[in-house]
Amino acid sequence: VILYSPVEHFGIVPDNLKQFPQYVWNYLSKVPSTWDETLLIDGYPGKDVMMARRSGKIWYVAGINGEKIAKDFSCQLPFIQKETMAQLITDKSNTNNETEIRNMSIAENGEIQISIQPYGGFVLVINTDGEN
Repeated sequence: VILYSPVEHFGIVPDNLKQFPQYVWNYLSKVPSTWDETLLIDGYPGKDVMMARRSGKIWYVAGINGEKIAKDFSCQLPFIQKETMAQLITDKSNTNNETEIRNMSIAENGEIQISIQPYGGFVLVINTDGEN
C-alpha cells in the first residue's frame, strides 16, 4: 500500500507460507494492483509514513515506522464522513514478526489513533460502503 510498484510482488520465501496466519494471506490476495486515489496522511522522510489509497469504495491506510522506538499516531482521515468500522492488521507488541487483526471503530470526524511498533507497521482496510 505504501510502496507503489507496477509489478505486484511480495518479498517472501517458501517458509513464509507457514509463518503467517490465514488472515494475512486473505488480505494479500485482495490488495489491489491499481489505485483510484492516493493521499499522504503524515510522515517524515527516514522516520515514518502513513498513506491512504483507494480502490473503488475501499480505502487502505498503511503506516510504517522507520525508527527503533514505538510511535503513536493521531490523525484525521479526510474521506471518512460517518462512523465507520474497519479492519486493522498490525504488529503485536514485544514480538518478532507476529501480527494481529482486530476491528476498529473510526469516529465520524475520521480521527484515528494508532500505535506502531519499532520498525513495524499496520494496514487499515475501510469499506466506505459500510461493509467489511
